[in-house]
Amino acid sequence: MITFENVSKQFTGSEGTFTAVKDVSFEVQKGDIYGVIGFSGAGKSTLIRTVNLLEEPSSGKVYVNGRDMMTLSADELRKERKKIGMVFQHFNLCESKTVFENVAIPLRLSKTSKKDIQPRVKELLQFVGLGDKSDHYPDQLSGGQKQRVGIARALATSPEILLCDEATSALDPDTTQSILDLLKRVNREFNITILIITHEMQVIRDICDYVTVMENGEMIESGSVFDLFSRPKAKTTRNFVNAVMQDQLPASVINMIHKEGKSNRLYRILFEGDEAGQPVLSQVSKQYHLDFNILHGQITELQDQPFGNLIVEFIGEENNIQQAVEHIGNRLTVSEVNINERD
Repeated sequence: MITFENVSKQFTGSEGTFTAVKDVSFEVQKGDIYGVIGFSGAGKSTLIRTVNLLEEPSSGKVYVNGRDMMTLSADELRKERKKIGMVFQHFNLCESKTVFENVAIPLRLSKTSKKDIQPRVKELLQFVGLGDKSDHYPDQLSGGQKQRVGIARALATSPEILLCDEATSALDPDTTQSILDLLKRVNREFNITILIITHEMQVIRDICDYVTVMENGEMIESGSVFDLFSRPKAKTTRNFVNAVMQDQLPASVINMIHKEGKSNRLYRILFEGDEAGQPVLSQVSKQYHLDFNILHGQITELQDQPFGNLIVEFIGEENNIQQAVEHIGNRLTVSEVNINERD
């Protein structure tokens, strides 16, 4: 659906050449909700704007539906852009136009007949939950309502792809969740592929199927959301995951462990899918005559399935502990925790 092939983008100014994106390659399949995450300056906004050539790559290729976007004529590019909707961080609404008129803008630009505009806009406003706001102006709306207008406008021409540029970063947490739920409906009901960029790992967790992590213009890690949350490799990815999962031991607990000399019996156990509901710790403690102490952890949901992340202290004979860890490792992901190695 969307393929980035060794994409780089440089900008030249009075202070020289700056590389915003460097040699990025990944693919977004049709029907995916794909996230790109990074801190400010990571290059993610520049990258997403190469999809519809709002930014033309300095090198590399961008393919949409198998077509090299950089080889298209001006007329062909206009036609392709109609298939790509865009949702912006700060809504980009025309303050002097009503909600209806804002949503109708792309339809009028594409020369849709007046008789077809009315029912299409009405349908979209009902879909985004603003059927009663048609005659309102943007300054009469909340931030979440403005973003719903932006989503309705992006859907007006029935696109195949929706690009979301920090679409929730200007919203409070509750409103963010409602917008993410709406985007999931867009993906599910219209089968629209969504590429979303964000600096919020919670957004990635709650909505995305796959994710690419960027830093200083480069792709540092990529894969399914489940894999990146359960087995992050890069330090930046681990920091993003920790911000959501809070899977590091608090300092007070570490101090207590040091005082009691228990640091060689700590293990991280990842519970995935159906296993999250199984009494694994209780079973092994009985079988191997151990006590256990859950020091930290939580259960959340990734891609509609449970995911648990626990840090556990085992208490008992060393040989029994090792057998219990091996037993758990046959069913779950388990690793020793070294509290002296902190990121």
